[in-house]
This record gives sequence, structure tokens and C-alpha cells, in this order.
Amino acid sequence: MDTLQAMKTFIQVAEAGGFAEAARRLDVAPPQVTRAVKALEARIGTRLLHRTTRQVRLTEAGERYLQAAGRSLAELEELEAALRGESSGEVSGTLRLTMPVTLGTRHLVPLLAQFRARHPRLKLDLDFCDHPVDPVSRGFDAAVRVSTRLADSSLSARRIAASPAVLAAAPAYLERHGVPATVEDLRAHPVLQVPSERGPAGGLRLVTGAPEATEVIRANSAEALKGFAVAGLGLIQAPAFVVADELSLGRLVRVLADVPLGEYVVSVVFPHRTLMPARLRRLIDHLADGLAAFSQSSGGGAQRLAA
Repeated sequence: MDTLQAMKTFIQVAEAGGFAEAARRLDVAPPQVTRAVKALEARIGTRLLHRTTRQVRLTEAGERYLQAAGRSLAELEELEAALRGESSGEVSGTLRLTMPVTLGTRHLVPLLAQFRARHPRLKLDLDFCDHPVDPVSRGFDAAVRVSTRLADSSLSARRIAASPAVLAAAPAYLERHGVPATVEDLRAHPVLQVPSERGPAGGLRLVTGAPEATEVIRANSAEALKGFAVAGLGLIQAPAFVVADELSLGRLVRVLADVPLGEYVVSVVFPHRTLMPARLRRLIDHLADGLAAFSQSSGGGAQRLAA
């Protein structure tokens, strides 16, 4: 038995907790599994498993080897999948993604549908959440984030779009409390924002350097806060794509439209790895190209999702 097959057999024994169950999963005779593990241990020069009549346990060396072998086989499978995809033009497997609710449902779902139609063997597992999610601990392949800046981390990131920041309020609110004429006037108005440790998560936070305003409602949902703004409970600053419909219908009115408020960057973040799966690389390219159709190019090279 070659080393690669022996590694796969060892992983099955470790996961199954025994030789007989591993043999059943591999659909081979139990003695074949035993010989493969013994040959692997002889090649390495150390024992990988403690064997008793009741159970099989990993040695300390076995624990280390199991982790390394799992990573190596996963990278090999990704490489093979990438090469198959490059030669056939089609990708397969499963992509687990998390993304903000509004951006995801309004802009990304149509693009994901297009991508899935082109790659019918691909499976999508999607999570819609305005709260920032760590893709590594949650097992996601990538996370789409909207923020004024990304927190420092070990994750890799690719900027794929940007959206102008818009400050808005309901007409009824402005009639009762007046229209802010300057940034300083914001001090007298309540602000609706998404709480975040390092900048906006979904992302509703003033980015103008304005003085602190009264915070009346905090929520981890941009859609919920937009509803409170429409109800006249305060000012809201959001990416243009979040409030575009409400602005066009007159349910919200822009405030300080001539003041540069900055922009919210749309990024795809993913675990750093030497080899990115072809399915993820192609999806990111597709999203970046697709978002360009919604808007005009910005000076920074990213695409702007305009209102």
C-alpha cells in the first residue's frame, strides 16, 4: 500500500476509533487496515496508536501526525479540484459563506444564482447576518463584510466594492427637530447605529469625525435600524445600498448631502492559505465583476454601490 493510501487509512482509524469500523468505512478487510497502519508506523519510526482489546487511542505523535496528515490531504484535494476546474471550466464542492442581510439579499443573491447556474455541481451553504462572524471558528470558507475598515487579523481580504456613506432621516423627524445644517448640529440629534468593537459591522456609524451624538437604539441589524429611522426615531448613517429604496420613495431624506461622509468598503475575507480553492477564487472574481454592474467606478479602483 502506498504512503498516501496509508495516511488515508490511518485517518479513518483515528476518526472511527477502531480498525474494524475503519475497514467497514473503507470497504476493505480489517487485516488490510492493520497492515497499512503498521507499515506507516514502520516508515515513520514511531507508534501512532495505542491498541487495546477495547479501543484504539492516538499517541502524542499520532495526534501530531493526524493534524498534519489531515491538512496535507485537504490541500492535495483542493489542488486536484482546482486543476480539474481549470481544465474543465467548472467547479464543484461546497462553499460556506456568511454575509450581511441587506447586501446579501439585494445584491449578492442574484450573483450567486448566476454563479450556481454556471456550476451546477457546486453547493452553497449561506448565512445571512449583520454581526461580524469569524469564518475560521465558524467553519466558513469566506465572509463578506461591509465596514469603514477591517479589524487587524490573520485573515486575508479582497476589496470588491464600495458604497458611499449616506446620512438620512424621516421627513416627519426633520419637521419636528429641524434639519442639521452642519456637522456640529449632529450633536443635538439621536443616532441609530450598529454596535461594533472596531468600526461598523453592518455598518451604521458616523465616519465624519462628528462630535458624539446621543445614541438611542443599538441593534445588530441594519434593516431593523432602518425601520426605526423610517419611524422617525433618529438619524441614520448607512451605506447607500441599505437606504436606497427608502430614499427613492421619500420615506427617508438625505441630510448633509454636500458633506463628504466617506465610504463603506465591501470586502471578502477568508483564512490565509497558500492555495485558494478554485471555487472560492472564481466566486470572488464573479462577485467583484457583478457588483461593477450596479454602479460606476470610484477613484480608489473599487466599485461603488450607489443609491
